[in-house]
Amino acid sequence: EGQYNGIIPSMGRSMINTYNTHAFILYKRGTKDLVDRITMVKDKNFIILQPDDEDYMSEVRETEFYKEVMQEQAYIDAYKEKTGLPWLSYYPRPVPMLHMWSADSIGQEHLVEITENGHPIQLTLKVISVKPRVFYIAGLLVPNEIDHIISLSKDKVHRSAVGNAKHGGFLTQTRTSKTAWITRHESPTM
Repeated sequence: EGQYNGIIPSMGRSMINTYNTHAFILYKRGTKDLVDRITMVKDKNFIILQPDDEDYMSEVRETEFYKEVMQEQAYIDAYKEKTGLPWLSYYPRPVPMLHMWSADSIGQEHLVEITENGHPIQLTLKVISVKPRVFYIAGLLVPNEIDHIISLSKDKVHRSAVGNAKHGGFLTQTRTSKTAWITRHESPTM
C-alpha cells in the first residue's frame, strides 16, 4: 500500500522533506519485490541503501560514487559526534563567501555599512534567535524591490509537488503549499 513517491535510480541520490515516523516502502522498479522499508527517526537524515548481492556490492565499493557517499557519511557522523547536532546542509560544504555575524544573545545588534551604487547604506542586524542564528534586518528591501520580486514570481507560482521532480514528482492532498523559484540572475535588482 502507500502512495507512489517516485524513483530512486541505482547509484543515484534522492532527497525528500519528511517527518519522524514517516515510513517508506521501497520496491524494485515495476515489481512488488520489496527492497527495504525505512521508518524515519529523529536526527537520522542520510540513508544509504546497499545491495544484498555481495558480488555486486564488491563492485559497488570500488566506484568513486560509493567512496564519495561513504566519505559524506563519515563527515555526517563526525559532525554529530562533535556538535551533538545532525548535519543539515550540503556536503561538501562550500567555503563561506560572506562574513558570519555572531549571535550571542537575543537583542544583540550589529551595524553593517555597505556601499550600493556608490551610496553608503547602513543596516542593523538584530538577533532574534541564537540557535538557529536568525537576524531581523529592518528596511532591507524598499517597496519597489518588494513589488519587483512579486511581479517576477507571479507567473512562476505553482502547487508544490511531492517526490523526486527528476523522476516524476506529483501532487498530493498532504502537501498543499505553493512555490516559485527566482534566481538572482533574472534581473539586476535581484
